[in-house]
Amino acid sequence: ENKKSTQEEIKLYTTEKETVFSEHIDREINAKLFIFATKHQSKSGIPTLSVHAPGNWAKAEFGGQDRKLCTAPAAYQKEYYKIISKRKLEGFDIVNEATHHGPYIEKPCMFVEIGSTDKEWRMKEAGAIVAQAIISLLTKKIEKYRVAFAIGGLHTCHNFNKIVLNSEYAIGHVCPK
Repeated sequence: ENKKSTQEEIKLYTTEKETVFSEHIDREINAKLFIFATKHQSKSGIPTLSVHAPGNWAKAEFGGQDRKLCTAPAAYQKEYYKIISKRKLEGFDIVNEATHHGPYIEKPCMFVEIGSTDKEWRMKEAGAIVAQAIISLLTKKIEKYRVAFAIGGLHTCHNFNKIVLNSEYAIGHVCPK
């Protein structure tokens, strides 16, 4: 049997385009799962390592399509959250974010982000934690979980973190309103 290892099937792509506007990139790249490793910008300026699935509950102001959600790989999101929670970087919040931007693609996809200012984006340690977590995520067996979506809370969804870490549930999308 001539099977490729998981590592041989992982490919890294870069783009100059804002990822939130990478509509239908899944038509250009043949993959089963898309992980967008990006920066997160917020008015609060709180340093964060975060994860969330893309989509828009209402009007698409930052990429994607109005009232359309992407397929959330909830088990992968949960596993990623668990990994970065163990490798917590001092001064950083570890957060599940609400679903709030594009792009819209038809394959399972998620965002893993470093926030929230230029200072954090340039921190090699933060980048290393995210990169190592992605590699760990893509080279391990993903557990099966009960999948749910969450309603309520703030943009950074602190109320749902205990559920993600301490239950049989994996949360795909979060609607904060």
